[in-house]
Amino acid sequence: MVNQREFRLMARPVVAQAQAKATPAHQRGTARSLHSLWLLLALLLISPRLLADSFTASVDRSQLSEQETLQLTLTHDPQILFGSPDLSAIRQDFEIVQGPNRMNSMRSVNGESSSRTEWTLTLMPKRTGALTIPAIEFKGERSQPLTITVKPLSDSVREQASQQAFFDIQLDQQPEYYVQGQILYTEKLYYRVNHRDANLSELQVEDARVEMLGDPKHYTSMINGERVGVYERRYVIYPEKAGTLVIPGQRFQALGIVQNGNDPWDRQRTMISAVTRPLELEISPIPANYPAAPWLPAQQLSLTEQFSADPTQWQVGEPITRTLIIRTEGMSASQVVLPDLPQPAGMKQYPDQSEYQDTPGEHGLSGQFQQAIAMVPTAAGTVVLPEMRLPWWNTHTNQLEYATLPARTVTVSANPAQTSPSAPSGMTANQPPSQSSATNTTLNNTTLSNTNPGTTMAGAATTQGMTTIGIIGWVVALLLLCSHLLLLYWWKFRLPQPTTQANQTVNRDKTPSASWATLTRACNQGTMGEIRAALLNWLATEMASSGISRIDQLASRAGDPELVRSLQQLDASLYAPENDRSNLDGKQLLRQLTHWRQQQGRTQAGSGSLHDSLYPS
Repeated sequence: MVNQREFRLMARPVVAQAQAKATPAHQRGTARSLHSLWLLLALLLISPRLLADSFTASVDRSQLSEQETLQLTLTHDPQILFGSPDLSAIRQDFEIVQGPNRMNSMRSVNGESSSRTEWTLTLMPKRTGALTIPAIEFKGERSQPLTITVKPLSDSVREQASQQAFFDIQLDQQPEYYVQGQILYTEKLYYRVNHRDANLSELQVEDARVEMLGDPKHYTSMINGERVGVYERRYVIYPEKAGTLVIPGQRFQALGIVQNGNDPWDRQRTMISAVTRPLELEISPIPANYPAAPWLPAQQLSLTEQFSADPTQWQVGEPITRTLIIRTEGMSASQVVLPDLPQPAGMKQYPDQSEYQDTPGEHGLSGQFQQAIAMVPTAAGTVVLPEMRLPWWNTHTNQLEYATLPARTVTVSANPAQTSPSAPSGMTANQPPSQSSATNTTLNNTTLSNTNPGTTMAGAATTQGMTTIGIIGWVVALLLLCSHLLLLYWWKFRLPQPTTQANQTVNRDKTPSASWATLTRACNQGTMGEIRAALLNWLATEMASSGISRIDQLASRAGDPELVRSLQQLDASLYAPENDRSNLDGKQLLRQLTHWRQQQGRTQAGSGSLHDSLYPS
């Protein structure tokens, strides 16, 4: 959702243009001087390495059922103030249910500033199968195409479609479930009515480790022509012992608000609930034909290696870093245990602490395990790094496989800078290379050596000179910024205050009925600024007791996509440039607000929704 703060950032250039038209020539000259100062300041702060613009596309999920929605996000880096991408190509396979909603953002981390513009759209696929969100061109950049897999609606959902709330539980199908193997569990809760005081049980499985995959997702689906809400949670389950694994049933309970007939004031409160049956799975032990090695059940596993220096340039006493990388799919990287590595003749090895990282995805967890090993050649000649074979169990094909690294023969040359070829200077045979010897290490296949003092001193002088230049640049930038602030302060109080849509206000009404009447007149006859001011006035007098005093709070609790879209169009029409404004029908907004106000039943305390219950504000 586009919040008001970001729209205010967009509004400043528009207001500045209006002020420039209303000011005399000498003040416009002052404005041009201020812009020049800003430009000079920006040039001083820009990094020497200029980054190219980028335009990317991403989705919140790439697998879904028919008639479900997904969110597409288009991002342009850096931010732009004008223009929007052409979305016509998307409509071939998808319906744009909501959006695009635009948001500009800026941030600064460790002195590095960045900005971006994002467009978010809610899409619904028009058919099942493998669909493609095509590449979109904008401002000379091109986003990458995205593949979306759309599955038919499950029989379980179709059978329960008439209920007020129900579950759909899915498990990934495997030829056989093994101890410590990953089981992907997807839980979808469908609901058709507004409700409050929701209670949803957590997934807990005895004799198994359970981890949630990412954050819960909230979206909508169309079932038999009716829009329903969906709350989705995904877990991975790792059985800890063989035998029967029981996944307990899930339970949901809430106070539902059901409208009787066409009368918005005739509403009935009733308890709604949904439960699932327990699921039983047979967990197999480690297969008998698996070798005496760490048990690694995965969908995919690969083993690669990297060296910090070209193996053809190794020299005696020069430390090299060998990094073993194991990538997994369908298994956490924390489960990887690397077998003991043999000690090659003519080489000392010092393993570092291993690192691992897991990433949630559509098929469960994917991981990357890294083991860095410092190696120091102790003698010139031929060194053989033996073959590595890592056994693992393919849970898709249900068979044993090996990830291998072939043997590698390396010729180590003598190092003329080393006085003793048996070990590097200042290092004993059992002492690993320390961080203080970083001048002898190699990074990005480039050897850095401290054997030439002249080179080192020149490098230090260059670094010191660059640091001095950087300090001078920051001092000049600070002085220019202070001068600009003083000029801006003087200029602000010399200018007359223009009247724009952005600062129109209405007299504050003291009663809800009066504020609603003012809002009604504004929607029927007023400008965008008057409508917005009247809407804020009504929220302050009637809805503040419910915690709704801003437009973004109203949009987050509306529960009506059409009303949310109208509120977003109101902000867009108010602050966007003239050629990039959305058309807002004030009368339509009034009808939507009237319907929502009637649904709230102001004589009774509001109703709430699943979003409010499961996503507390």
